[in-house]
Amino acid sequence: MALLVEVQTQLAYQEDTVRALNEALAEQQREILLLRRQLQLLKQRQD
Repeated sequence: MALLVEVQTQLAYQEDTVRALNEALAEQQREILLLRRQLQLLKQRQD
């Protein structure tokens, strides 16, 4: 029974870690999109 609890605890920790990494990745993707838009605007101003 103790082994089952340990495995469940590890699984919960891994799920939290995956969720946190997913949120960080999504935030980075939003930042990249914003930076690309800003870069496009800067390029258009130079033309």
